[in-house]
Amino acid sequence: TYVKSKLIPEIAQKAGIQNYAFDVRNIGFFGADFGTVRIGTDEHPVLSIASIQIDYSPKELYRKTIRRTILSGVELFCEYKDGELKIPNFDLKNLAAKFQSSEKTTSSSTNISQTVSIGRLEIRNSVVVFEFKGKTLRLPIELEIVPLKTDRITFDRNGFKGVLRLYPRDQEIVLTANIHMIKKQILLKIDATKVHLERFSDFTSLIPGLSLSGKVDINGEASLQVKPFKVSSASVLCQFRNPEFTYNSFVLKNFQTTLKGKRPLKIELKGTGGKEWKIFGSAVSAVSPLPFQATDMKCELRIFEDAVTVSGNLKIGLEQFNDNQITFAKVLKPFNIKGNYFAKLEKNGKWEFRIHHTAKDTSQASLKTCKLRIHGIDIVSNLPFIDISGIGEHANGAVTYTLEAPNVKTTAKFGTIQIPSVSLKGETRFNNASKKARHRTTFKLKAPNTALTMASTKMKLPIVLLGGELREGKDHALHLDALVKFKNSSLSDSKFKTKIYGINGIIPLKWPLKRAGEEGNYFVKQLWWEGRNFGSVKGTVQQKGNGFIFKGTHNNMVFKNLSLYFTGNTNFLSGNGYEAGIHFQTGHYKTPADIDLGQFFSFAKGATFNGEAEIEGDISVNRTGIKSPTRIHLNNATVVLNEKDAKIEEIQLTLYLTDLFNMKSAPKQVIHFGNASLGALNVSSGKIEFQVESDRSFFIENSSFKWCGGHVYSPAVRISPQTKDYHLILYCDRLNLPMILEQLGAVNAEGIGTVNGRLPIQVKNGKIRFSDGFLFSTPGEGGKIHVTGTEMLTAGIPRNTPQYVQLELAREALKNYDYDWAKLNLKTEGDDAVLRLQLNGKPSNPLPFVYNKKIGGFAKIEAGSKGSIFQGIRLDVNFRVPLDKILRYKDILDMIQK
Repeated sequence: TYVKSKLIPEIAQKAGIQNYAFDVRNIGFFGADFGTVRIGTDEHPVLSIASIQIDYSPKELYRKTIRRTILSGVELFCEYKDGELKIPNFDLKNLAAKFQSSEKTTSSSTNISQTVSIGRLEIRNSVVVFEFKGKTLRLPIELEIVPLKTDRITFDRNGFKGVLRLYPRDQEIVLTANIHMIKKQILLKIDATKVHLERFSDFTSLIPGLSLSGKVDINGEASLQVKPFKVSSASVLCQFRNPEFTYNSFVLKNFQTTLKGKRPLKIELKGTGGKEWKIFGSAVSAVSPLPFQATDMKCELRIFEDAVTVSGNLKIGLEQFNDNQITFAKVLKPFNIKGNYFAKLEKNGKWEFRIHHTAKDTSQASLKTCKLRIHGIDIVSNLPFIDISGIGEHANGAVTYTLEAPNVKTTAKFGTIQIPSVSLKGETRFNNASKKARHRTTFKLKAPNTALTMASTKMKLPIVLLGGELREGKDHALHLDALVKFKNSSLSDSKFKTKIYGINGIIPLKWPLKRAGEEGNYFVKQLWWEGRNFGSVKGTVQQKGNGFIFKGTHNNMVFKNLSLYFTGNTNFLSGNGYEAGIHFQTGHYKTPADIDLGQFFSFAKGATFNGEAEIEGDISVNRTGIKSPTRIHLNNATVVLNEKDAKIEEIQLTLYLTDLFNMKSAPKQVIHFGNASLGALNVSSGKIEFQVESDRSFFIENSSFKWCGGHVYSPAVRISPQTKDYHLILYCDRLNLPMILEQLGAVNAEGIGTVNGRLPIQVKNGKIRFSDGFLFSTPGEGGKIHVTGTEMLTAGIPRNTPQYVQLELAREALKNYDYDWAKLNLKTEGDDAVLRLQLNGKPSNPLPFVYNKKIGGFAKIEAGSKGSIFQGIRLDVNFRVPLDKILRYKDILDMIQK
C-alpha cells in the first residue's frame, strides 16, 4: 500500500509524469514482484515493462542493498523528428531539468539513488521501437550491469560494468562499458560480427538511389570523460566483406587483384582528446560509371573551438578492366593519380575546401600517360592537372575549378584529333535562398593548336574557345548558354586537292532549345582548288533544337560575277542519329568572257569555255551515307580547243548527277550541240545520250550528228581508263560524196550524189585506225562530181610514161564526171589513211586525150585540139592522207582518258 499510494506517486510527481500505471503483485522479506509498469496512456504508451523482479534479504534491506533487479518485457517508444530524438507525449528536456534540480537539493527518503544500492541489474526480452520518416525499427536489447570492485553498484563512489546487447534485424552488436564514477570516466568497447547491410534496405532507401549490401565487422574502443564530456581517445575498425555501395549509377565494390582475389575494405578511425581524428581506408573499387580503384586513403579531422578541418590524400588508380564489364568508358592503360584535399567548416557556417592534384607531385609523371576508350573513341594524354576549390557560408558559396590535360590525342573511325594542351576553367555559384536560379556555373574551355586528321583531310585550329554558363532554372532543370569561337583555322584535302584558309566563326549555343537560338557568323578567307584561289565564303549559323541551320554565299574569284548561294541544317540527335543537309544554287550565270579551262584541268590546256550556266543541288548526310543529287544546266555554250583546232558551239545540256561526289548521273542524259569542227571536219546538229558512271568513266548510250549533208549514227560505247582498246562503228546515211572527199583532206570536190555505209574505227595502244570502212551509192542513183587539186595523184611519177598518162586521164575525167554508181573504201596503212574511190560512169565533156595505136594507149593532145568523147569509163583512184592531218581528235580522246 505504501509503495502504490505513497512512494510511486511521489516519484512520478517529481519527474513530471502524469499518465502511468504500476501493479504491485507481491512484496515480501526476500523479494518483490511488480506486474505491468506503464508510462503514458493505454493507446500511446511511452514505456512499458511486463515485470520487475527484485531479489533481496532482510539483512540486505537493512544495509540498503538490493541483490538483483530483473526487468523483463521492456518496450520503449521513441522517434527521430525535426533533428531531435524524442519520446512521444513525453518531455525529455523537462525530465532532465528536474533530475538536475534534484541532484542539487539535499537527500531525502525518496532519493533512492543515494540510499539504495543495486548489486546487479538485468534487462531481458526488451525492445526499443524506433520511428523515422514513417519507417519502424524494432531493436531487441539485453542489458547487464554489475559492480566493478565491490559487491554492489554505488552510483556516487565506485563504478560499474555494463554489457548492452543489441539485435537489429536478428544481428548481434555488443557494447561493453566500464564506468568509473569517481574518475568520471567511461571505457567503451563495441563488437559486431557479420552485420548484413542489406537488412537495413528500408532505411537506406530513404535516400533515393542509395543501396548497400554485404557484411561488416565492427571492432572499437573509446575512453570518455563524463564531466566535462570529452572523448579522450577512440579507435574503430570496420571491415567490409563483399560490399556493394550503389548511389544511382555510382557503384563501389571490393578492391580486386588478379593474384590474391578480393581484399576486404577496411576503414579505421583513431582519435585523441576528441579534437584530432585520423581516418584510414584500405582500398575500394568503383565499377561505374568509370571504373577506378581508390587506395591509400588518409584523412585527418581536427576540431577547434570555432571550426572543424579535414585534410588528407588518396590515390586513384585506373586499371585495365575486363571487356565484359559494362561501362561507358574503358581503361586501356593503367595509371595512378594522387590527390590532396582540405576542408574547413566554422561554427558560424562559413566553409572552404580544396581538392588538388598536379603532375609535379608524382615522380616521373610527365612520362606517364593515361589511355581511355569512350564509346569507341580512344583518348590518350599525359596525367592531367586538377584543382578544385570552394568557399561559402551555409548553403551559399562558390566553387572554382581548373583541369589541364597535356598532349591529348583521340583516335576514332573518323580520324584523329591532337591537342597539345586542353584546359578547362570555371566557377560555380549557388544560392539556395534565392527564388531565382540557385546554381550558376561559368566555364571556359581552351584547346589551342588543335589538329584534326580524317583520311585525306587535315584541319588545323590554332584558336578554339568554348565559354558559357550553366545554370539551374526555376523549374530546377539545367540550362546552358555558351559561345564557340574559332579563328585562323585551315583545312586541306589531298584527294580533292583542296585547301581552305582563314576559317573564322562565332557560334552561340543554348540548351535546352525548342526554337531557333541567337545568330552566329562565320567567314572563310580563301578557298583553293587545284592550286588556284576560288574566293571566299561568308554566312550565318544558328542553333535550332539539337542541331544548326546556316546559310551563306561563296563569291568566286575565278568565274567573275559568279556567286554560289547555299542553306543547310544539321541535327545531332535525330531518330536516324546524325543528320545534315545543304542546298546550293548559282542562279543564272553568264560568262563575261572566255574562261580558260586549262587553269582547272591540266589536260585542257588551251581550251576555253563561254556560255550560260546554272547549278543547283542538295547534299544530305545521315547514318545511311551521303546523298548529293545535283543538276547542271548549260545553255548556248561554246568550247574551243585552240591547240586542237576544235570547236563545239551551241551546247545545250541538262545534266542530273545522282551523286556529285562520286560523279554518277542518271541514265539517258542528253547533250545537244549546234556545230562542231575539228580541223577540216565539220559536223552539226549533234545529240549524245550518255550516263556518267564516275569521275573517270562514262557510258555513251548512243549518238548522232549531221555530216556532209547526211546523218551519222553510233551505237553504245563505254569510255574508262580501264579500257585500252575500243571498237566502234559509224553508220552513215546519205552522205554527200564530194563533201566527204574534201573534208577528209584528199582533194577539192563539189557536186551531187550521196553514199551510205559504215566506217569501223579501232582504237588500240592509243592509235586510231580505220578497219575496211566502205560507203556506196544507192543502187539506181547516180551523181555528178567535180574534183580539183588532184596533183598528188601524179606526184613523183615521170612524165611521158604510160602510168603518168593514165593518171592524167583520170584527173581530167574527175573534173566533171557523171557516175552511175560510186564506192569509197577507207582503211589505215601505217600512219596514213588510204581512200579508194571507185566510180562507174563517163566524163561530162570531151577529154584532151586521143588513142595512139603506136603506143597502144591514150596520149594527151595540145590545148585547143579536139579531144575524145568517152561513152563510158570506170575510175579506180587511191588517195593517201596522213592521219595526223585529218584525225586530230585522237588527242581529245587522250584528254578524256586522263
